Amino acid sequence: MYKAFVQMPLVLYQEKTAVVEAEIELADEYVPMAEQWIFHPLFRGLMPLGPVVYDGERNAVVLTTKGTVYDFTMTLEEWLRARVDWHEAAHPYIETGKKKEEEDDL
Repeated sequence: MYKAFVQMPLVLYQEKTAVVEAEIELADEYVPMAEQWIFHPLFRGLMPLGPVVYDGERNAVVLTTKGTVYDFTMTLEEWLRARVDWHEAAHPYIETGKKKEEEDDL
């Protein structure tokens, strides 16, 4: 087994966006690739993968998800309290649509 991280975009209450991250263990023989599906209890089922990134600072692989989680009933803080394995990503490798729209407006 080896340690990796997974990053996933969220759209929450008042359409606020965030990227969250969790540590995950992968089987030694598993080589993740974009466009694959991963089945893991962390996702409570299947999740499509986006780009797979090597993070040199952490010497770890970061899986990004192609799927987005929507929960318009919770804030980020509430969502994280209910899911202790996750935290807000310090260095997200996923660009949320809201951030891109804000940059385009500048």
